[in-house]
Amino acid sequence: MPKIISKKADHHCRRMTAAFSEYLDKDLRKQLCRKLEIHLTGCSDCRMYFDTLKRTVTLYRSLEQETLPKDTEKRLFATIKLARSKGKK
Repeated sequence: MPKIISKKADHHCRRMTAAFSEYLDKDLRKQLCRKLEIHLTGCSDCRMYFDTLKRTVTLYRSLEQETLPKDTEKRLFATIKLARSKGKK
C-alpha cells in the first residue's frame, strides 16, 4: 500500500533534500545541520536518499583526477557560448 504523505511533510522533505549536498560539503549552518539530522532520524525515505547520495559522493571523491588537455576548458566554454547563442534565436 503506498505511503500517504501530506503536502506539508512533502514540502519539508524537499527542503531537507535540497540541503544534503551542502551538508556533505560541510557548508551548512550548525542550526540547519541539526534540523536535517533530526529529520533524517525520523524519515526513512530521506535517510535512504541521503545515504545513497553520501555513498555516491564518497565514491566520486575517491577517484583519481584525470588531467585534461590544456585547451579543453577553452573549447568547452566556446561550445556552451555557441549553444546559448543558437538557443536565443
